[in-house]
Amino acid sequence: MGLFRWNLLPRALLNNDIIFKLVFSEKIRLKILDCTPAGIYEAVAILDQGGLLGLPTETVYGLAADARNESALQRIFQTKGRPADHPLIVHIGNPEELGQWVQDVPPLAEDLIQNFWPGPLTLILPARSDVSRWVTGGQSKVAVRCPALEATQSVLKTLGRGVCAPSANRFGRISPTTAQHVLADLGTSIEAILDAGPCRFGLESTIVDLSVEPAVILRPGALAVEQIAQISGYMPQILKRAQNTRTSGLLDKHYAPRKPVQLCSTSQLQDPDLLSSAVYSEAVILSIVRPACPGLWLEMPVEADQYAQQLYDALRQADASDKPLIVIESPPQQPQWLAIHDRIERASR
Repeated sequence: MGLFRWNLLPRALLNNDIIFKLVFSEKIRLKILDCTPAGIYEAVAILDQGGLLGLPTETVYGLAADARNESALQRIFQTKGRPADHPLIVHIGNPEELGQWVQDVPPLAEDLIQNFWPGPLTLILPARSDVSRWVTGGQSKVAVRCPALEATQSVLKTLGRGVCAPSANRFGRISPTTAQHVLADLGTSIEAILDAGPCRFGLESTIVDLSVEPAVILRPGALAVEQIAQISGYMPQILKRAQNTRTSGLLDKHYAPRKPVQLCSTSQLQDPDLLSSAVYSEAVILSIVRPACPGLWLEMPVEADQYAQQLYDALRQADASDKPLIVIESPPQQPQWLAIHDRIERASR
C-alpha cells in the first residue's frame, strides 16, 4: 500500500476545515505511491483493474489508463473534461510494441525510433483497425511514444501493454510536473499518483506527424526540432495548427492559468514609466530580468532547459497568488526556446 503524504496537500487545503475532513474521512483515501517495487506493483494493479493513475514521465505527469480498456479511457475524458474527439497518446514500454498500434513503420520512423526512443518524442502513424476510437479521436491515425523515465518504463513493462496518458490536469489548464500538481488538480477523482519527483524536462513531448509526407511537426517539445532535422535530412515544417490531424496540445488556448496572461518585451520591463500603472503593480511577473515595477517577481532561469523545467510550476504559483494578472517576459528568439514560446503564447490567448 502507498503511504499518504501530508506535505503533498496544498496549504490552502490544509486551512480548509471542510476539505480537511473530507480528505481524511474513511470514505476518501488518497494514495501517493513511491517508486519502490511495492509502489510500482500497486500502480500496475490499478491500471490492470481499469483504474486511473497519475503517472510520472520525463516530460509531465500523465493521467494513465489501460489503452485497451474502453471504460477506463472514457474515465480519462470524464475526469479531465476533455472533448471526446481529442485524441490520446499511447505510451509503450519498448519500440517492439509499436506494431500493436500502427499499420506500418516507414523508414523515417525507424530512424527516429532508433535515435530518440525511449525519449520525449511522439510519432503519429496510420492506426491499426483495432485501435479504439477513444484513442484516435475517430481518426485513422494514432499517436505513440516510448517514455524514458525509469519509473514509467517499470510500470509499462510490468503491465505488459500500452497506456494512454494525457497530462494529469483539467483540460486546457497548466500541465503538472510534480505529484503535488496532480493532487491539486484531480484530487480524489483518481485512484493513485506514482510520485517520482519533479519531471526532468517540464514540457510535453515533441509530436511529429509521419502519416503525411513530408513529415511535419505538430507540437514542438522537449526534443529539439534540430535533432529531428539531423535524422530526417531536412527541417520539417512546424504547424501552428494541425491541418489534417487532430492531436494533443494544439488548441489556440492551452496550458493556461485561470488568470489572464499578458506577454511583454524585456525593454518594456525596464521602462518604469510604462510599468508604473496600477495594472502592472498588481501583477505576478515571470521574467529573467528584474522588472522596474513593484509587482510580484518570479525570477526565471537564463538557460532554456532550466526555464522549461520550471515554467509550469511558476505559472501555478502565479495563478495561486492574490494578484489578478500574470505577465510573462517574452524569452529570447532562439531555436532552443521554440517550445517555450509555443506554450506561453497559447497560455496568453
